[in-house]
Amino acid sequence: MDFGLEDIDQTYPKRKPWMIILTAAVLVGIVTFLYLRRRDDENNVVADVDKPDVPADEIVATAEVAVIVADIPEPPPAPPEPPEPPENPIADGPANAMLAKAEEAEKIGDLLGARGQYLEIIRRTTDDKVRVNAEKRLGTINIELVLSDRRMPEKKLYKVRRRDRLERIAQMHKTTQELIQRSNGIKDRNRIRAGQTLKIFTGRFSIVVSKSRNDLVLYCNGDFFKRYRVGSGKRDSTETGDFKVTLKKEKPTWYRRDGPPVKFGNKANILGTRWLAIKDIKAPQNDGRGFGIHGTWDNTSIGKYLSRGCIRMVNKEVEELYSLVPIDTRVRIVK
Repeated sequence: MDFGLEDIDQTYPKRKPWMIILTAAVLVGIVTFLYLRRRDDENNVVADVDKPDVPADEIVATAEVAVIVADIPEPPPAPPEPPEPPENPIADGPANAMLAKAEEAEKIGDLLGARGQYLEIIRRTTDDKVRVNAEKRLGTINIELVLSDRRMPEKKLYKVRRRDRLERIAQMHKTTQELIQRSNGIKDRNRIRAGQTLKIFTGRFSIVVSKSRNDLVLYCNGDFFKRYRVGSGKRDSTETGDFKVTLKKEKPTWYRRDGPPVKFGNKANILGTRWLAIKDIKAPQNDGRGFGIHGTWDNTSIGKYLSRGCIRMVNKEVEELYSLVPIDTRVRIVK
């Protein structure tokens, strides 16, 4: 049989229902993914909760997502291991003599000289009383040096360039905006000018928390910087291991799952004035929610085991720590 072209249906379907359905499904998937990701970023902290059996009245805190630096930063230094007995210990007599010499340097305003003396005492003394005294004085000196315009080896000068922002300068030098502001007397972080010379602290901080002593030791470049008293979790609920600071929030608000939000300033909000979320560096699937270092309105809880796992600090001291340590600061929690 002879088939001519007129016998063949040459019409091309104008619509393909299966293509429309597939395209719609892809678009719905993309929109859903973006929505869930944004919602996940906004609901970012669950504070002070037990891990496996979260009670019905657990409290959820939210915080802003930290700014991600475009450059890939070098890994932050790991916290030092627990101190070993000094190789060249000094006897009680010489230790006390060194302590007196350091105190004299401090009295005449030679803070760098006193700092070196106190560090040497801490490294070498076997006398706990002398060490405690040296640590207390050294902590005070370090804060004075860092938060003022005084010179110290860890500080460098930086000349502000056009279009510089304080946030970017802090990220470039792996420090905090608060520290740059306080050490340079800047009241408005949005008002810096080209040609202005800033003193930038470049030391690298790390933290060690001891659950048995309920204290937090801040180190700078591996050396003792300051010791703080803290509160930790009841029933041994504070995790141990290596963590890093992933998020920081001023005046945090808590959101109850079974009730209205607990705003900053409400005494029921036991996050206090600052929140620093920490994340287990060996568990990338853990986003750091629900575990952190924060302030408290109840100073009587410091030194005790009353939290649901978080590390509590006096508000004034957590504000100080908050201004010093940047995102990615390493935190080690030990027994």
